[in-house]
Formats: sequence, structure tokens, C-alpha cells
Amino acid sequence: SFFRYRLKKNGEESTLREEIGLIDSYMYIMNVRYSNEIHLEKDIDPELLDMVFPGMVLQPVIENALHHGLGGVEWEKKIWFFVGREEDRAVICIRDNGVGIEREALEALRSKREGTGSKGDSGNGVGLYNVRERLRLYFQMDDVMTVESGGPGTGTLVRIEVPVLRRQ
Repeated sequence: SFFRYRLKKNGEESTLREEIGLIDSYMYIMNVRYSNEIHLEKDIDPELLDMVFPGMVLQPVIENALHHGLGGVEWEKKIWFFVGREEDRAVICIRDNGVGIEREALEALRSKREGTGSKGDSGNGVGLYNVRERLRLYFQMDDVMTVESGGPGTGTLVRIEVPVLRRQ
């Protein structure tokens, strides 16, 4: 179901419910692969499940957290996924307790440059850059995503803030 959804929804309109279903499928696959080492905690406002959302945007953030933030850490691997509402906006937060993002990659992302620039790097930041750009295009606004990193054990927080859109 994960791969079918990826082929069907990549670049297309979806709903938050479908995107969360994709995350659940992805986490199931990853926990089979990693012997249930990864713990995902979700706190989701059910009133936002049917809002329209670009397809294939949230799963890459989770994948980035697993691959870059939690890959190779020796402590318990956790990801927190929150969906709530602040006035007329949906707020989606994805936080991990991994190693965080290096300052250079975080500055590159914040300064609107793609990735960290060196060919041999781990790619940390490129996926987040692409997610941010897709959100900007879909919602036609610049301020859609912030990324904060606190270093090892504190990990990274990706906060997405977008208007609540419903199908007409």
C-alpha cells in the first residue's frame, strides 16, 4: 500500500488523513526492518484529517528524521508527530530525539539554498528543502515551514504552518 500510494499521489492533491496513512505504512515497514526500534507518538486533531494537502510531503520529513537524525544513534529512537490548529491554520510538528542537523546544513536551509552544497555529504537538508518548496508552491505562501535543531539527544523539530483548506 505504501508503494502504491507513492506512485498514485506523488505531486497530486491528497488529504491529511491519506498522508498520515502513508506515514503509518512507512513506519510499519521501518519497524519490521529495524526490529521495532523506532517509536512514533502521534497527537492529531481529528477535525483536520480531511483538509486538503499536497501528496507525499509529510512522509519525506519522517524519512529524513529516521535516516539522518536517528540513524546510528545508541539511545531509544523517538519521533513525535503533532497536528493541531492555531486560529485558521493547521500546525504540523515532526520532532525526533536524534543527532540534530549540522549548523551549516541548517543555515543553508534557512537561507533558501538547496542542501549543504558538497557532493559527498549525507544529503541532510535537501529533502527538507524540497518539502518546503512544495508546500510554498501548493499554498502560495513563503512562511510555511521552520526547522530547529538542538543537537544530539534533542534532535530536530520541523514545524509546518499552513491554511486549513477543504475540498470544494
